[in-house]
Amino acid sequence: MSIRVAVDGGALAYPETGIGRYTGELLMAMVGLPESAEGSERGVDLRVFFNHRGVARPAAPYALPAVPVINPRLPSRVLRFAWDRLGWPPVERWSGPIDVFHASDWIHPARATAALAATVHDLGPLDRPDWYSEDVVSMHRRINESVARNAAVIFTVSDYTRRRFAERFSVPLERIRVTYNGAAAGFRPSERVEVSRCRAAHGLARPYVLYVGSRERRKNVVGLIEVFARLAGEDPALDLVLIGMRPQIEGARVQGVSAWSGDALERAIDRHGLRERVRILGRVDRSDLVALYSGGEALVYPTLYEGFGIPIVEAMACGLPVVASNRTAVPEVVGGAGVVADPEDVDAFASAVLGVIGDDGERERLRAAGLQRAGDFTWAAAARRTVDGYRAAAGPTECSICSLAGS
Repeated sequence: MSIRVAVDGGALAYPETGIGRYTGELLMAMVGLPESAEGSERGVDLRVFFNHRGVARPAAPYALPAVPVINPRLPSRVLRFAWDRLGWPPVERWSGPIDVFHASDWIHPARATAALAATVHDLGPLDRPDWYSEDVVSMHRRINESVARNAAVIFTVSDYTRRRFAERFSVPLERIRVTYNGAAAGFRPSERVEVSRCRAAHGLARPYVLYVGSRERRKNVVGLIEVFARLAGEDPALDLVLIGMRPQIEGARVQGVSAWSGDALERAIDRHGLRERVRILGRVDRSDLVALYSGGEALVYPTLYEGFGIPIVEAMACGLPVVASNRTAVPEVVGGAGVVADPEDVDAFASAVLGVIGDDGERERLRAAGLQRAGDFTWAAAARRTVDGYRAAAGPTECSICSLAGS
């Protein structure tokens, strides 16, 4: 009998974010697990809980036409208040009977009988509350305390976060399963003609190093500008391209304006006279993202805190050498297939980047190592481990009468 699972799909409203990609790619991978003699290898009857008043179901690339979408279309604040303060109504009111609810992000609904499986992506708001607004810190503290108390199975996307969660909340490591993120199937080296087309479309005539991510303070994009100022002084033909950086006004709605480096970033660019050499492209579609990874000199990723770091694996999968932070989960993901350096030592990080982009042999070595390393992170593997977790959360599925009849 299949296990009935509802997955929180709220992050699919923002498919370009890390958690949006995690949720969408994981769902697609679970749907795509091969069939076995018993029917589906996954043995899971999936549905998506997507509470959105203006949109009926997630959009491409995570439309998931084969998966039922449950959409109460209620104001999110009202629903969260009812769940947090009243413990009502149970999510089964909309989903029907389910065995497991998978909280893939921060929605933890009231449940009648379903077991809770929860993903913890990182503990940044608790480890560094000075980077976040008070309401975000409070929310993450409340949610993670609930996970520690109530989740039958806890998933983390790195062993670093697994150990941090176990230590902070006194949870046995055995309760926590690592399900690494991956790179989607489309992330692979682009043909030269596609790279040329994309560069021309975005006006990128010169060599560039690439950053992919948000403006959150933990991402250290102001520090990245300091690093690039050193690089620009050494190589007058090099540009910096920034992708995926949500505007400050949007960040204010998510985490409080003081927690985002919007104005500080702009001031740093102007202070170093880099306005013509720092290209902020914002959001790009996936085909362009792949081509931009493929056409760069290196991914520069001086983050201060990561639960995983999906751009690292995406860059490697596209053959782009990686120079990244030596903090938190990043070395675990890089695994020797890239270069890591202290993100707060500007000279050391800039030297690491120059050592890669200025040495053709080193770039080719890292390209080959990165392609191999990226193959270690697949969404199919994450899907299998997640389904195993669902089975553990649901417990025995055989009914007691059937057990007696067979005895």
